[in-house]
Amino acid sequence: MADRDSHPPARGDEAELFRAFNDELVRSVAHSVRASSPHVIEDACAFAWAKFLERQPDRDRNWKGWLFRVAQRESWRLDREASQNLPARTGDFEADTWLPVDHRDQYAIHDDVEDAFSILERLSPRLQRIAMLRALGLRHREISELTGDSEVRVAQLIARANFEIYEVLAERSHEIEHASPRAQRLWELERDQPSWLTDRIGRSPKSSRRNIAQTEKRRAWRRAALAIDDYRTALGPARFDEAADSRPADEQLGRYHDAARRAVDALAHARGRSMGRGLGD
Repeated sequence: MADRDSHPPARGDEAELFRAFNDELVRSVAHSVRASSPHVIEDACAFAWAKFLERQPDRDRNWKGWLFRVAQRESWRLDREASQNLPARTGDFEADTWLPVDHRDQYAIHDDVEDAFSILERLSPRLQRIAMLRALGLRHREISELTGDSEVRVAQLIARANFEIYEVLAERSHEIEHASPRAQRLWELERDQPSWLTDRIGRSPKSSRRNIAQTEKRRAWRRAALAIDDYRTALGPARFDEAADSRPADEQLGRYHDAARRAVDALAHARGRSMGRGLGD
């Protein structure tokens, strides 16, 4: 029997839209609803995205404003429930205090989110929708109400999505394990992104299958990262930290410096602006 789904189908751009706009949505709602706690804001925004996946508003119209209004109203509703000592919508967790995230943890969270979306994009649009709803904290019953599928069918789709995600993770693990030393080093640099590298070329641009310019910037960043790492290895970490921008007198080291400089210039060109720092600027 065919799946019962009275709602518009997923378009395949939901993960990209979430990645591009969610941080701004959280900030905007937090600014407009000052009395709400950070947890209420996060729950309200998650609710808005769930409704976005359900309704599929027109991308050519003000879908950002639509999301903001839904999240704002949901935060007001959650605040009213809290003031009346009623249970919250999900009741999945409680917290006595809220602590700000350390900036180093923010970088780690950013990388984890990017990694999660790169995996999510490997799924079909139907499974993307189910996986995102599940990741937003919705239970099987709530997903069933949004998609029109039975709870049994929802469980099957979640299981299928999990299986495909595990396959992607296993494939990545195999690729890393059997990669060349240079490819494995690039993976380490991109995953960890040490300060001596980001101080010179910034953090790796986000991946995007739909934006050719963004893809080229990411490739240029990777080439620059490897070139700088080669130069740092040849020069030594201590000397690199002290005088990486000065061309060494030693001709072999000079060639490493020149290669790194060319890669950084190519990255600046790809970004369409001068980096204004690092390696001889």
